[in-house]
Amino acid sequence: MEKCGYLDFTVINPTLFTFTDDEGTTRHYEFDPQEPKDTIETVGTLIQQFGLTKVICNKIGYGICGSISQYLKTKYNNNKCLFELNT
Repeated sequence: MEKCGYLDFTVINPTLFTFTDDEGTTRHYEFDPQEPKDTIETVGTLIQQFGLTKVICNKIGYGICGSISQYLKTKYNNNKCLFELNT
C-alpha cells in the first residue's frame, strides 16, 4: 500500500507538509520559508520515520525534492520514496 505525503512549499507563507499516519491521524507540519535546509531535513526524517513512499508536491516544492531525496539516500540509505508534481 502506498503511503503518501503532500508538500506545499512556498517562499512567502509557511511551507506545509501533510500526511496520514498508520493510525489514521492526519499530521500537519509547518516550516519557515527562510529555512529550506531545516525543511529538507525534517521532511526527509518524517518520510523515513513514517515509511512514506510517495510525496506529491506543488511546483515550487518539486524543486527541492531532489535535495530531500539526496538527504534520504545519504542519511537513511532510502531510495524508495517517489516525488511527483501535482498537476
